Amino acid sequence: MTSKTRPSAPAISHPCESFREGEWIIYHCTRCNYQMRENMNSGEIIVQNARADIRHFGTYFPIGFKEAFNNQN
Repeated sequence: MTSKTRPSAPAISHPCESFREGEWIIYHCTRCNYQMRENMNSGEIIVQNARADIRHFGTYFPIGFKEAFNNQN
């Protein structure tokens, strides 16, 4: 009997900045130039400069929502 193990998660994590350009939400890493583009209408995703040993993470909030989070009483 053989057992299969899942590959472990990358030990390195980079936070991504996010912004919107038209229909696209863009997540960009300033540390390694990783970029993920997500089309809000079609769901298409384009990834550039990805590395298997680095986990990227980030969130996108539209401008109105981001201001609401920053201006809490």
